[in-house]
Amino acid sequence: MRVWVIDTSSVIDLRHLQGKNDGSRSTIFDRLTDLVDKAQLFFPPVVLEEVLRFGATVAQEWAKKNAPKATAYKPTYEEVKLILARIPNLIDATKSGTDQADPYVIVVAQKLEALDHRPTIITEDRKKQRQKVPLSSAAGVFGFPSVALNVFLDTEGLTAPPAG
Repeated sequence: MRVWVIDTSSVIDLRHLQGKNDGSRSTIFDRLTDLVDKAQLFFPPVVLEEVLRFGATVAQEWAKKNAPKATAYKPTYEEVKLILARIPNLIDATKSGTDQADPYVIVVAQKLEALDHRPTIITEDRKKQRQKVPLSSAAGVFGFPSVALNVFLDTEGLTAPPAG
């Protein structure tokens, strides 16, 4: 079954739906929640932690509401270390004190793949910044496709049709 693992950058980008007053915003959030309820959309617990630190209120509310089901797969530090052994620059070494979600996202995808699912990673992390490898590139190294949030929403039919 096709499943999705969403990164912090994409959850935070849900804030762009905040300005829509035509009812489509709540429809999109409802459709994302439906995917979580159907065990088709996941994120690691560290994504929730990052969203709570950096995300807009609308993204925080959606992530908190869906965390009990979306965080069903909880990576261990040992699993994360294996990812970082292969791509040490997947995290920004200049940031300390809190875990960064990228390697955890890949571990969740690996866990889903081990259960015969076909995970795709949803991320806005596409450009190399300083020495950090973008999550979209790291996903490819581990054999996972990645897609931007807007492409995911459009191609999966989650955007609401225009009112009229």
